[in-house]
Amino acid sequence: MKYSKPATRVELVSIGANAVTIDDLLTVRIGPKINWLKQGVSIGDAGIHPTESLLDNFKRSGLSDFFEHIDLEPIAADGLENLQKIGGDGDGHEYVVGVKSQQFYVLWHDPTEFEMVAKTANAFIQWVIRERSDHLKGCPWEVFATGSKQIQLETLWHRDQVDPGPILGKAREVQDWSREYISPLGFELLNADRGIDLRFKKEHRGHNSHIQTFSARKMPKIESYLRWLSELGFGRVWQ
Repeated sequence: MKYSKPATRVELVSIGANAVTIDDLLTVRIGPKINWLKQGVSIGDAGIHPTESLLDNFKRSGLSDFFEHIDLEPIAADGLENLQKIGGDGDGHEYVVGVKSQQFYVLWHDPTEFEMVAKTANAFIQWVIRERSDHLKGCPWEVFATGSKQIQLETLWHRDQVDPGPILGKAREVQDWSREYISPLGFELLNADRGIDLRFKKEHRGHNSHIQTFSARKMPKIESYLRWLSELGFGRVWQ
């Protein structure tokens, strides 16, 4: 199997958003050097959205005293009053930006602490892709969905690390793909016109083989492919 050349920077490709790019959405000025999103998007398990006051967000949740025992030194250039919440992920971590410093932070939990992770909006989005979206390392694209679009997501697991060759071959039979990325870690296929992305990993989060499909609508060919995968031992239970 011939491997693709890995990319060092990742392009965000919309699924089901009529060719909207992330740059189309980065139009709201939140400081002298930063434009941010005018609407929310999801990237894997992470969501990023327009700014809102971090302190107001915690007050509405009944957590006004949350920050009393947290080390605030990492955000000293901003202070809590200048932090805007801009997203989070399924593990409960909050993403924030400092209006004064123009730096991007993560508020981690267990332990609860701030960490600066990027100095520009584009660098922060690359960080989200790399660290929080289950991106296939080296693949030159990642998919995102706008908050208003319902995406069909299917996730299948296998109890073993399976040979990707037949799985890739069958995927090529059932659907045309405009872009392919193949590596020792797995493969990813994209049909941008139809809004379909298929990702296979030989190992995922400490478990074995894993497949995800993202699509803008139900696709009979993809559904038949998923049924074929079930015959190989893939299932919807994390094994």
